[in-house]
Amino acid sequence: MGGIFGGGSKPKAPPPPTPPPDRSQEDVQRAADLERKRRMLAGGRGSTVKTGGLGDASEPSLAVSSLLGK
Repeated sequence: MGGIFGGGSKPKAPPPPTPPPDRSQEDVQRAADLERKRRMLAGGRGSTVKTGGLGDASEPSLAVSSLLGK
């Protein structure tokens, strides 16, 4: 009848956390460079286009005649 009132054993304590691995400054810099390059390549062509599909609206339209194209 000891099990009815919580007479069981204590739960085991979790193991202590493992320390993070030591990293040199070169390893950290190399990883940052690789991540930067990966993000740049993941953007693709769309990341280099600065306007929408209709082009830059701030420039004059090509339909309007200019002095050179009369």
